[in-house]
Amino acid sequence: MGMSLLLLLLCACNEAPPAPDPSWLSSADPEQRKEAIYALSLAERQEHLTRLLEMSRDDPDPAVQQLAIGVAGTTGDNAAIPVFLELLHDWEQTGPQLAAATALGNLETVEACEAMLDALVQWPQPPRDMIVNELRDAVARSKKSCEASVRARLKQHPDTMREILDLMRRK
Repeated sequence: MGMSLLLLLLCACNEAPPAPDPSWLSSADPEQRKEAIYALSLAERQEHLTRLLEMSRDDPDPAVQQLAIGVAGTTGDNAAIPVFLELLHDWEQTGPQLAAATALGNLETVEACEAMLDALVQWPQPPRDMIVNELRDAVARSKKSCEASVRARLKQHPDTMREILDLMRRK
């Protein structure tokens, strides 16, 4: 029975709908999985990071997958970096690529910044200019953790790093 129908039946019986529960992260119903992700507190996000990263990689519902990527990016946990990099290089799906680029920036760690900078300088142009733009924006938003890394790479990659420094000044 779909979650919407269950909620409708519960409301008709004057019963409160069940509160989302982390166990719903493994539900067969994509709506329940989404509700479980939305309901996770920051501490629970960290506690369930392994499951969120699994969902980020291979949830069959694109909306659930992208939501899991976004929420995993709020944990500040560098364990997410390899998964986000894997998604960033998945040429089949643009949505997860963009979500992974944003999530890397949201981690706001030096390690995530280094990973983004590596991706930027190695990125094949021009297949996905929007991914490059998102990565540049994510680095610029993460200026506290990224500025030293960008400056350290200035001599190696002057054009790319100058563009990023300019974006940082504007953010």
